[in-house]
Amino acid sequence: MKYFITVIILAVFIFSSGFQCGRNRFDNCPDGNQIDTVYSTISILNSSNIYRVGDSIKFYSKISDSIKTAKNASFIYDRNTFYASFQPYKVVNNNGINELVYANIEFNSLVSVGQFQNYPYGGYNFLYQRLQPNNILKVSFVVGKPGLYIFSLKDDNYSGANYIRRDNNFCNTYPNAFSFSELDQRKNYWDSLGISSISLANTSGYRVANKADKNYVFIKVIP
Repeated sequence: MKYFITVIILAVFIFSSGFQCGRNRFDNCPDGNQIDTVYSTISILNSSNIYRVGDSIKFYSKISDSIKTAKNASFIYDRNTFYASFQPYKVVNNNGINELVYANIEFNSLVSVGQFQNYPYGGYNFLYQRLQPNNILKVSFVVGKPGLYIFSLKDDNYSGANYIRRDNNFCNTYPNAFSFSELDQRKNYWDSLGISSISLANTSGYRVANKADKNYVFIKVIP
C-alpha cells in the first residue's frame, strides 16, 4: 500500500509539473507580451515631385542587423533573410470620391541588387541580397502611363522572415514596418485630394493608406 501511495504522489508531481511547464509562456511577463515595432527604412534615390512616362523610379533599402526599435531598444539580430512587397495603385475619381485601383500593369520592375520572387499573389515581391551584416535591395520601376500613384510597401507576409522574436524572450515581439522619409512620401498630395486616407475601389472600405502612415509614397507621372 505504501508503495502504491508513493507511486501516486510521484505521478501527480510529474504531471502537475508538466502542466505548469505547458502554461502560457507569457505568464511570467509582468506587462504581458509587448509589441515594439522595428522600422526598416527605404528611400527613393531619384526622388522627385514629378516623373515622366519612361522614367525609372529607383528604390533603395539597406537593413542592418543592428536593431533599433520604436521604443529605443537596441540589440543585434541576424536577419539572414529579408523580404519586401511593393504594391502600386492608381488614384482615380469615382463619382466625386477619390479611390485606388491596382496599377501593376502600369510599371515594369528591374532588380539591381536582390532577387525578384515570382509569387502567385499580387504586387512585386523581392528578396533582399544578404551581405552580412546587412540586407540590401535596389529596384527600379519604369513608368508606363501618366497619373497619380501610390506605392505601398509591406512585408512578404507569407514568409514571416522580417518578424523578430529573440531567443528566450517571450515578453517582447518585434514586427517589421517599412518607413519612407516625409520628403519621399510627398504628403502634400493629401491636401490636393482633400482627404487624409484612401481606400481600394470596389471593396468594403479597405483602407490602403493613411496620411500618418510611413510605408507609402505618392508618385506623380506626366506624359
